[in-house]
Amino acid sequence: MSASEKHAAARDALVRHDYDAAVRHLGEALENNEHDSAAMALMAETLEEQGQVMEAIGYAVLAINTDNDNLPAKKQFLRLAGDMHFTHHNPNVESAILACLKTPDLEYGGANVLWGNALLVNPPFIALFTHVMRKRVLPWTKPFDGVTDFSPLLTPYFLLGIGQITVCFLPFEKFMVNLRAFLLEQSASTAPRLSKEDLLRLTAAMARYAYHADFILQIDPKEQKLADVFREKVTAGKGDAQDIAILGSYAPLYSLPNADTIEAQHAGHAELADMISDHISEYKALRQRAVNIVPTTPIMGEVAEKVRNMYENFPYPRWRQLEETKFTWREQDRTALEKPGATGLVAGCGTGRESCQLAHAFPNADILAVDITAASLSYAISKAEQYGIKNVAHIQADILELPSLGRKFDYIHSVGVLHHMADPEKGWETLASLLKSDGIMHIGLYGETPRRSIVEARAAIAKGKYPATPEGMREFRKDSPLLLRAESMNTLLKARDYYFLNMYSDLLFHVHEDRFTIPRISAALDKMGMVFTGFKLPDKVMQQFRDLFPDDLRGLSLKNWESFENLHPDTFIHSYKFWCRKA
Repeated sequence: MSASEKHAAARDALVRHDYDAAVRHLGEALENNEHDSAAMALMAETLEEQGQVMEAIGYAVLAINTDNDNLPAKKQFLRLAGDMHFTHHNPNVESAILACLKTPDLEYGGANVLWGNALLVNPPFIALFTHVMRKRVLPWTKPFDGVTDFSPLLTPYFLLGIGQITVCFLPFEKFMVNLRAFLLEQSASTAPRLSKEDLLRLTAAMARYAYHADFILQIDPKEQKLADVFREKVTAGKGDAQDIAILGSYAPLYSLPNADTIEAQHAGHAELADMISDHISEYKALRQRAVNIVPTTPIMGEVAEKVRNMYENFPYPRWRQLEETKFTWREQDRTALEKPGATGLVAGCGTGRESCQLAHAFPNADILAVDITAASLSYAISKAEQYGIKNVAHIQADILELPSLGRKFDYIHSVGVLHHMADPEKGWETLASLLKSDGIMHIGLYGETPRRSIVEARAAIAKGKYPATPEGMREFRKDSPLLLRAESMNTLLKARDYYFLNMYSDLLFHVHEDRFTIPRISAALDKMGMVFTGFKLPDKVMQQFRDLFPDDLRGLSLKNWESFENLHPDTFIHSYKFWCRKA
């Protein structure tokens, strides 16, 4: 058999779950051609189905490094190895990660953890990292003094990584704070310790890192004073490429009065092009689109107006890749969304992550995505266009006004929205009225017990009168270890939202937040004539529940879940996410 015939035979064996036959065919293909990347990727798939995850990762790495264009292998690698922790440096894994980062539009969200974990076992980098961090000092006490080898910061792996990835790990963030301060000092020096070319490459990548984290990095007052000098220079039109890059590490360039001039002069610059695109071009396009969005319904009420204004300033979340595998769709969901003429509603779509995922997963369904904020909708629309998603329409509207559209839906998704309304139950009842008689609703609500650390932090913010400004949020973030219990602080540090200013704003500084308990959810469902059909939880948690309540294997009793949560208060650490339907 030819190689393609062996591949086909292996795929056929996989469908039949005849793994021995699949391995045999693929082994023969690799014996004939040890560089057969397609056979390696299929071997990885075969091993994964047998539960041999580490072996599957190994073959995916081989497939990528043999053929950097093997997209299926890259997707499988990121999916399997996303949370992988390393005990030693593996150049082959590092090479595979780099190949993923070089692939446009690849959903490399999993690489956020993977990239950092691999970096922190790279001997040259960890030596530099340890030198900087062991001093336990703030910027401006020169933690890079004594460093003679900057090469770990100039590798394609590091430069491309920080240009695209934000590492949600506080020690790494502190390293980046110190690195940015060092780059600022070097930019102001008449005799920098890096070559002009290396300094610009590193600073431009840092500017992208800072931008993607929404400038959450701590700033020392002396540091800010020197950064302001660069602002004045660039604003006056006297800054060169290095000046612009270092200023972009401290502030979004779109905020400058001469942003258009900077874009025109430097958009084609080899080292600045990606930074200019992030900081100016994409922002301008989104704002222009937002201006042209006309509300379909009025936005009603003081709370709704405050929430709208908040998200105009901090669109949430600013996602970059379409994570195709984020949801595990239930059979009931597929039945509702794959039938002819299926309709779906994403109520409170924000920047469009869920609406794009839903529309992408069910291309024949007609999806309506609704939000009250034009800036968020602009982002959502641009992402739908980027990924060629045609079956979703985004409109600016108030949930309470949606009945005026005269539409009914087979599937309604509203996660992270109702608890920001003045009357969450009223909003929920409105959505229930839009559901077809056999439709399904997927809801996500903040919980009183799961958010106890958030409640403590919000109380400290109110007591300290920290303003909901970038400066106020960075100040509270700096002070919070002294204001919060260690348990609460550790909970915050584990949250991805802690490491991005727009997400941090949503996490702790939201203008309005309500929180539910399981009894409150139960009462609301009873009032609306809705039936609870299950929580969205990891298999491990569901098995714990079944062990405790063997007579409720499907987990449909909210009374049982209330008892379970009392025993395991962190079960719903992010929110209560569940499905329901009309009785």
